[in-house]
Amino acid sequence: MVAMKCGSYDYHFIRLDNRGWYNKSGTMCGLYIDQSVVTNDIWYAMFVQGNWAYVYKGVFYDDETIYFAVKKEWAK
Repeated sequence: MVAMKCGSYDYHFIRLDNRGWYNKSGTMCGLYIDQSVVTNDIWYAMFVQGNWAYVYKGVFYDDETIYFAVKKEWAK
């Protein structure tokens, strides 16, 4: 499953896999996040740098959350 939310100038996806919700912002390293982050009204840019997780509140997404069910290898 994939969750998507839009902001003023951009959009963002968060993917659900067998380990949980995985969030990856831009070219930065991603991280697994709690489901409560996905269901929040606002998503902020989150990333890992070194051994630390950061939340950057300068980039955010505040539109409604849309969920997609995606089937792996659906085109085969």
